[in-house]
Amino acid sequence: MKRMLIFLLMLLTLSLLAACGGGGGGGATAPVVEPTQAFVKISTSGTLPSGTLVGGVDVTVTLPSGVTVASTTPPQTDAGVVAGSGLAGSSASAMGTYGSSENAVRVLLADPDGMAAGEFATVTCAIASGSSPSASDFTVSSATVKDLNGAAISGMTATLSVTMQ
Repeated sequence: MKRMLIFLLMLLTLSLLAACGGGGGGGATAPVVEPTQAFVKISTSGTLPSGTLVGGVDVTVTLPSGVTVASTTPPQTDAGVVAGSGLAGSSASAMGTYGSSENAVRVLLADPDGMAAGEFATVTCAIASGSSPSASDFTVSSATVKDLNGAAISGMTATLSVTMQ
């Protein structure tokens, strides 16, 4: 009788262990999350002449369809849309204007202390629901880089890096 009880107990234990699944679930896929914001980092690139610092930059960024920036008092962008970043010093001043008809943001930055070539501003954009822009859809349509005396620096241009969330 004792053997029979041990046998039944082992059989019950095995059947409980065999019933445990691998936790695979029902095979549901995670929902696709559409990005709602794009952060456009703007940098100067090129070789600065020896002893020269960037004192100002004027860049126009063309945005893809479905991407805009906040501008409740056109053409001025709202506070925080265009901000100095990267190498822009604490005395730098950044501002932006937005033209909805051409869907472009003009970014102006002045740094009276000067800065090296590299990232200087970030533009925060809104992505409309249903839009799916790629980073390559954002382009620089014009750029002027000036030294501390206001003279254009030849060979300098602007580049973009875009992150979407």
